Amino acid sequence: MRYDRESLKTLLKEATELQATDVHLKVPGRPSFRVGRDLVPTTHDRLYPQDIYRAAHSLMELAQTDLHLAAVKEAEFGLGLEGVGRFRVQLYRQRGSFAIVIHRIEVEVPTTDTLGVPAPYADPQSSFGLFLISGTRRRELLAAVVDARNRADGGHLVVIEDQLQYLHTDARSAISQREVGIDTASFEEALRTASRQDPDWIVLGDVPDRETAETVLRAAEEGNSLVVACLPSFTADRAVEWLIGRFGADREAEVRQRLAEVLAGSVCLGDAPSRLYVDGGVRQCIRLGSPLPCAAAEG
Repeated sequence: MRYDRESLKTLLKEATELQATDVHLKVPGRPSFRVGRDLVPTTHDRLYPQDIYRAAHSLMELAQTDLHLAAVKEAEFGLGLEGVGRFRVQLYRQRGSFAIVIHRIEVEVPTTDTLGVPAPYADPQSSFGLFLISGTRRRELLAAVVDARNRADGGHLVVIEDQLQYLHTDARSAISQREVGIDTASFEEALRTASRQDPDWIVLGDVPDRETAETVLRAAEEGNSLVVACLPSFTADRAVEWLIGRFGADREAEVRQRLAEVLAGSVCLGDAPSRLYVDGGVRQCIRLGSPLPCAAAEG
């Protein structure tokens, strides 16, 4: 393989046809595809440093991105190929040479039905407050929740992600997808300005730090829109505790009080059953740090 623009297009088309989520290019292996949970080597020739260097240049040309590779330790950029798809490129050094991971952005958005989650369990009924999504399959559920709202009601949804996972097409709603590093400098900055963009929903694919967590809570307290946030937790109750824990022990009582006032729900999707908090007693439980009442649905 020459690793010019045309051969890379062919490689990415091959990955798309196999439903691979990622393409790995690394010395001294062969190009590999992530299919499901497995990293599967292709039959293409083994890679040498000059191949990776040439591939990096070709990908930058396709993305119309100009980087001075001699000074690059790691970099990322997006590219779209007509008739093939949209991709996110991670370029980094390892053992003195470059390696590349190309992530394929999904176009077909999952639904609550295909995920096995009854619609009421992933349908925020509130028009304001904070709705939390967690679990190992939280990204899929987040996309499904956004898609359900997009098809059901009109409005403006501002979606902020560190890396686009799915591409949403406007249906009844207008969706603005903002990618950190490309469309905005940071989660905190995008979230801070989102409230001035006339949103009905503000959706975050991650809450990476305390500053963003504080901004999330303030946005929910403003009461002008619903804030939907993805959190790295394996259960719905731990998602609440995870968020409280971002602020430190010295602010726990304060944050519990504030969160109790704005929480619209917390749903988890993973290998275990999905769980959604119902309103009865939730606010007082959060304040006191007691176990939260919840309803469970197989997911």
